[in-house]
Amino acid sequence: MITLDSSLIDPLGLKAAKAFESKFGYRTVSDLLHHYPRRYYKRGDPRDSGGLEVGEHVTFYTEVVKTRWIPSSSARGRSGGRGPKGRAIVTLDVPTGTIDAIFWNQPWRATQLEPGTKGLFSGVITSFNGNLQLGSPEIEVFSSVGLANTEGVSVTDPQRWQDRMMPIYPAKPKFPSGKIRQAVELIVDGLAPVEDPVTNAELKELGYVDLDTALRHKHLPITEKQWLAADERLKFQEALSIQLLLAKRRIEAASAQAIPRPRSTNGASAAFDKALPFERTGGQVAVGEEIADDLSESHPMHRLLQGDVGSGKTLVALRAMLQVADRGG
Repeated sequence: MITLDSSLIDPLGLKAAKAFESKFGYRTVSDLLHHYPRRYYKRGDPRDSGGLEVGEHVTFYTEVVKTRWIPSSSARGRSGGRGPKGRAIVTLDVPTGTIDAIFWNQPWRATQLEPGTKGLFSGVITSFNGNLQLGSPEIEVFSSVGLANTEGVSVTDPQRWQDRMMPIYPAKPKFPSGKIRQAVELIVDGLAPVEDPVTNAELKELGYVDLDTALRHKHLPITEKQWLAADERLKFQEALSIQLLLAKRRIEAASAQAIPRPRSTNGASAAFDKALPFERTGGQVAVGEEIADDLSESHPMHRLLQGDVGSGKTLVALRAMLQVADRGG
């Protein structure tokens, strides 16, 4: 049974687990399931490039407009060597017009990616002679039948995504969104129900879905409503986790031991107060009393003093220091 604490080795195998650790630093199922999609694609959606900026690693769904093979000038008229030299140029349809995907020394791409081929293309946007290009992208083709030549192409059965939304993940070179999605699909299919720290009554009152549903719908939603509800629940979960961590730290701090430093009526702090050439403000007095009480306890003070410039924070801090010094600190 796969749980959030399971190693990625359990569901994915050693090779894939090491790849995720090397590329993203992920070791557990929880690590990977908290790598959320950055957007979703549904078949029939308008073309979406996801932003075409030089240096950005993008994943977008598009259609091949045309393909051609251009041998290198040094290779023309010669044979032998380690294979054909040159570049396959695959022109892709994007909202701003077209963009060329470049494949070096891979002549088979010209016949593999015929005009009309549709799929997901992942790669880094580059620029050549002022024109944007997609350098040697990873390809995930939508096809209900096997392709004659699938070398270097991941083929996806479109039926699974016919009526649902496909997640597009933040990817990296040589590690495209499709590979991440396939790993997540495998994990979610075998994932044991995720325990929720929030009770059903509280969830109903707050209007949130449970954590198990949220994680599954965040990665494999059927409708936009599902991933939006999942998003709200996961944001709440993140805020809740932070607050629980802070509460735990406050409890730990309160349980630690400290030397009490109670007020002194005739020490340096009293002399300092008498020598002040002005009356302290109401805020300075109130905060000073709270800090004085904290310093009198047998556990460490856990407090943040906040105030505008010139409001007297330094005065309050100095009085606290003198109280501690009066008691030998």
